[in-house]
Amino acid sequence: MEAVFADCPNYLEGVICNDGQEHFYLETQSALAVPEDTGGLTIYSSSQNPNEIQRMTATVLGLPQHQITVDIKRLGGGFGGKESQATVWACLAALAAFHTGRPAKLCLAREEDMLCTGKRHAFESNYRVAFDKKGKILAYSVELNSNCGAVADVSTSVLERAMLHAENSYQIENIRIIGRPCKTNLHPATAFRGFGGPQGIFAIESVLQRIAFTLGLDPYDVRVKNRYRQGDIAPYGEEIIHAEHMDKVFDKLRKDSLWDERRKNTITFNAENKYYKKGLSITPVKFGISFTAAHLNQGSALIHVYFDGSISVTHGAIEMGQEVNTKIGQIAATNFGVPLSYVRIESNNTKRVANTSPTAASSGCDLNGYAVEAASLEIMKRLRELVLKLFSEAEVVFENGFVYPVTADGATYENPLISFIELVKKAYYERINLSAHGFYATPGIHFDRDKGQGHPFLYYVFGAAVSEVTVDLLTGHTTLDYAHIIHDCGSSINPRVDVGQIQGGFAQGIGWVTTEELVYNEKGKLLSSSPATYKIPTIGDMPEEFHIELLEGSINEQGIKRSKAIGEPPFVYGESVFFAIVDALCSMGRYPEELSIPATPEKVWREIRRNIDNGRKE
Repeated sequence: MEAVFADCPNYLEGVICNDGQEHFYLETQSALAVPEDTGGLTIYSSSQNPNEIQRMTATVLGLPQHQITVDIKRLGGGFGGKESQATVWACLAALAAFHTGRPAKLCLAREEDMLCTGKRHAFESNYRVAFDKKGKILAYSVELNSNCGAVADVSTSVLERAMLHAENSYQIENIRIIGRPCKTNLHPATAFRGFGGPQGIFAIESVLQRIAFTLGLDPYDVRVKNRYRQGDIAPYGEEIIHAEHMDKVFDKLRKDSLWDERRKNTITFNAENKYYKKGLSITPVKFGISFTAAHLNQGSALIHVYFDGSISVTHGAIEMGQEVNTKIGQIAATNFGVPLSYVRIESNNTKRVANTSPTAASSGCDLNGYAVEAASLEIMKRLRELVLKLFSEAEVVFENGFVYPVTADGATYENPLISFIELVKKAYYERINLSAHGFYATPGIHFDRDKGQGHPFLYYVFGAAVSEVTVDLLTGHTTLDYAHIIHDCGSSINPRVDVGQIQGGFAQGIGWVTTEELVYNEKGKLLSSSPATYKIPTIGDMPEEFHIELLEGSINEQGIKRSKAIGEPPFVYGESVFFAIVDALCSMGRYPEELSIPATPEKVWREIRRNIDNGRKE
């Protein structure tokens, strides 16, 4: 690598910085602990991780885990902020209930929550890059320095995922990725949507943006030049399966967003306007799906079919607004061949599903959906055997709450053999087990941390976003005029839910890169600790024109029902807004190297001021 740096046609180096981010879930940290007559406790916690709540509470109280029941119906938002940081509040409530013998509830006020809980990890990344005259990267070295705060929490795992996404969507022959977790005097940083991935991606996207400016090339062309292709291998040794989807995304988005036309219009606008500048950007994403800690890639479920045909499903995922219950309900209903109204999703309860993994890493539906599928298919196997016994029909189909015979011409829908409800009643009288436990362990996941090689991801999600902004040079204020996203959901279980997740992830990403500024005093105390001083995006920050497309023709053989995970990858699209701001400022003749996330109006105005002070005013 050093030989490439020593003898390359073009070379750049620099520092890239991003601040943290407050989760700002609607429901603050809370827990209710209720004593049981057995000496144990039932805990109702706003947590993404009931297994950890159970283990840590049992440890604090000196009780075996079977004495602690954790029950979670749903959360008012989580975004990673309740993966580990909800534990302490549950333990405090449990401690009070255990010693008083009375129920104890703890609920933080908004300012208390913001002052006491961890944020997204801030990163300071040092890079060196060698590239040719066409923008192809010849060598890339990056040091990702993560601000972990005073306690490690999940910081090493966050840094690991940042390193595993440091090349994003690009094939780089010579690459060196170094990660350093840094202890500071701030509150411990923690999990946040993307889990380090956005920070690693931000570094390489910043480098490509600067390469394009240095060479005077179209940023879209530079990214396409470096993209992964089918058969390419990631720096950690895993083949990028279906990398050809990246080609489809780049080609279709360029056409559908009218990139080339917009690029020309932007150049014309900037030449004609003194106080306003437009910017245009493209940000792709290749996001690996799975916990990088292999043991967490497991899901479980418990299903009961009742005498009246209604179905109770308990699974290991936590509903927190991402509609995982909706998707898992659909999976169960599809497998049983009944309307969705037959299915009830129960609360997550450690007495019904034990040793569950946290709902994180965008894998909640995959892991627990497969477990639900395993349990439902086990019950269906018994029901099919009963159908064969009753009707001597080996081939049948369960649909819309009925059982239909299948002939050479297909299913005979005019004459159902029996309704699902009646079949269940007969199964009960035949003493057939109408309950099943399902379990799933992701296959093929492994990673050697000493060698930095392995197969850490089951599959990849692909996509890209184009954004266009207008920057007011007098105030530094940015207006998001346009955004167009193409996202790969595989064969979506619920397209409306997935589009909603893309919208929400993009909005949260916009907040991180433009408005959400964490301000500390010299002693490390957070000053922006309320909605009055910390600004999340509003409807006014969303684009005037907004398009979302789900990539057609993508079938994911590894995902539940051939779908792909949706929670975290869309967050990265928000970075396209930052690079559109950079592009607008570049029209003044200087690359804004010192601009960092978040690009608040104050920071943008300072970059404009530097341009003027350097004598590069138009």
